[in-house]
Amino acid sequence: VSITTIFLLSLERGITVLRPLQKNIIVTKERTLGLIYLTWLLCFSIAVSPLFMSEDITLKFDSCSKMCNYAPCPVEQHYSPHNDSYDSPLASLMLVFPIFDFTMLGTTCVVNAITFSAVRRFCRLRKQEAAKFLVSSGPSFSDIRAAKTIIVLTAFFCASFTPVAVLVTGSVLGRRWCHFSLYAFWILTCSSGWNVLIY
Repeated sequence: VSITTIFLLSLERGITVLRPLQKNIIVTKERTLGLIYLTWLLCFSIAVSPLFMSEDITLKFDSCSKMCNYAPCPVEQHYSPHNDSYDSPLASLMLVFPIFDFTMLGTTCVVNAITFSAVRRFCRLRKQEAAKFLVSSGPSFSDIRAAKTIIVLTAFFCASFTPVAVLVTGSVLGRRWCHFSLYAFWILTCSSGWNVLIY
């Protein structure tokens, strides 16, 4: 949900910078509420999808990560001694989460790159017009500052999410990194706490 929210914030800032006159027409309260509800519904559906897509998957407390994670059912699990992983639908289903998150983060970075390039062009144009005593009709300084804030937030979230994505991918491959999982979890938790303040 945090990643999807950052994507929507980036999209809103991009619209504000690229289409300042149409912003109030495109971004309405009804559309915003609808996207918030859709975001929570989509993310909840993805989160519980392993339980509905396979009968061989259950929830199990992991002493390594100190969290309840998806795991193969004890009766139906098929252990492979060659790579210390499970030859079950769990591996492919667990990869849905990092794939979804990396897709959203990648799209967010693309949107932010377009927004940032537009902000740079607009700031350059504003300086030229200020020298000629002309008035610009583009986005305000507060809109530009907000767009830069979202870009910084995206960069921090990419840095905080990458360890978790590596951890999930490693667990699918059969690796157990207890100390690394502790650090990755608390890095992501602190990032989520900062997100609340930023929102």
